[in-house]
Amino acid sequence: MFLPRQQPLTGWLSLRIEDNTEKRPIRLKFGLRGDAARGALAMDFSKSRGDCLVGVYPGAQESTPVEQMLSWSLEGGLIRSVKVEDDRAWAEAEVTETDGELKLCHSLSFPESGYGDGRSAEDRAQDLLAVPEAVTLRDNAEEWRSLWCDALLFSAGGRQFARDLVIWQYYLLGTLSDFPCVLGATSLWVSAWGGRQFWDADMWLFRATLLLWPKLARSIPAWRAQTLEPVRENAAATNCCGGWFSWQVDGKGRGGRTLPHLKEVHNNIWVALAAWDAYRECEDPAFLRTVTWPLLAAISDYFCSRARKENDGLYHIRQVLGPNESVEEVQHTLYDDNTLTNHGVRTILDIAIDCAKRLGVDAPLKWKDVIDGLFLLGSDARGIIPEHANYNGEGIKQADLILIFYPLGYKASPEMIRANVEYYESKILNNGPMMSLSMSALLLMRCGAKEEGMRMLQNGILPFLRGPHRLLCECRDDGNRNIVFHTGAGGVLQALLYGYLEADVEQTERIPRVRDVCPDFSLEPV
Repeated sequence: MFLPRQQPLTGWLSLRIEDNTEKRPIRLKFGLRGDAARGALAMDFSKSRGDCLVGVYPGAQESTPVEQMLSWSLEGGLIRSVKVEDDRAWAEAEVTETDGELKLCHSLSFPESGYGDGRSAEDRAQDLLAVPEAVTLRDNAEEWRSLWCDALLFSAGGRQFARDLVIWQYYLLGTLSDFPCVLGATSLWVSAWGGRQFWDADMWLFRATLLLWPKLARSIPAWRAQTLEPVRENAAATNCCGGWFSWQVDGKGRGGRTLPHLKEVHNNIWVALAAWDAYRECEDPAFLRTVTWPLLAAISDYFCSRARKENDGLYHIRQVLGPNESVEEVQHTLYDDNTLTNHGVRTILDIAIDCAKRLGVDAPLKWKDVIDGLFLLGSDARGIIPEHANYNGEGIKQADLILIFYPLGYKASPEMIRANVEYYESKILNNGPMMSLSMSALLLMRCGAKEEGMRMLQNGILPFLRGPHRLLCECRDDGNRNIVFHTGAGGVLQALLYGYLEADVEQTERIPRVRDVCPDFSLEPV
């Protein structure tokens, strides 16, 4: 058992043996494998006692203290042995009675994170084991029933696609939390990136869940607002003001300044946009004051200090990396004036000024100066807008430029949007992740080509599916092990919600939900 997420979690598993009338010995082996996280959390087991296995170890990159525990209770048998090695710990049991039951409770905690009530993994495990099984199952069923009532039930793509959407929403719901915490791109399913958070959460998961489960979505910017201290330190380390959310962060919001993709300043755009759209949905003045405004102000100050006014009288943002990471990974360089980044900066500064007015505070004059003077690339005769100032038609890893149309809302004709979608879709490299096709399909749908967009979406998903459970993988490559890629599922949901259904925070009535199609679902089970 292993839970590769930097957030307190407790899992429960019950194994029953019934009608073993001959009382033949049934041997069981269970434990914790630290090697499953090797390179991510560097788990080494240090101790065991009584009816539990315990390990406390630092994370591999951030030295975040991790506490993991497996506790158990056994009826109808006995524990034969408990063993501990450097990278694993396990127990061997034997059931000899007619009926037996093994209950396992696996708990994970991060003592320095400040999450929740600060209880240890041992306390959490013992508390869950003390609750009657019937109560745990009842509470779990009620919680899932409440969540499924608001889930998307989409039939226009056919029966198999409808089933797939249920599967992918299930995995998303198994990952999201209603309290602020770090949110990885694969979360509970594999140990990729050690559970650290990327812009995947702020853009791909937040927007996918905002219209369905807004309370869960709001926890994403709420957590970002709680991590402003290390974010300000990041900005200061690069001689900038405000706050800079780096490419990936750990459970305390800290981002390594020696990691790859150091120059992906576009991350800040999605953090700020999520904070604003979360407020638009809830219209809660307290959320605006405590979450949206602090994030918008810090990010606006950062961008205004990162942009430099040059001899042409315009502000430029040089030596950055947008979502198209192949610029660094393949071409081993950075670029100037990324179109997406520059348009995003203008959008966020406009929003920040609006937010300041709502709160009755004065926005810095520099914000308006940068809006008016920021360099923006124009389109060529075909209507194609260059991805960045140095772009010469190279292959790209994933959607970059087209994100100015959605979700940044750049105003353009359907013909111009289609021209850019088709141009950049033809540039996608085979090793790119699956969310690009979702954005291309979404934009085609918003341009009126809904059936064409659906075909693109459904056909494009196929190379990313794995196994009979229809698991989404990060890349087409069969060797890629990052399954249950929530970012991909978030892109598909966005294509349907904001593209096919043309929904928004102010138009959620267009969304066919489980409770609408199956009104009896919300009733108590008989």
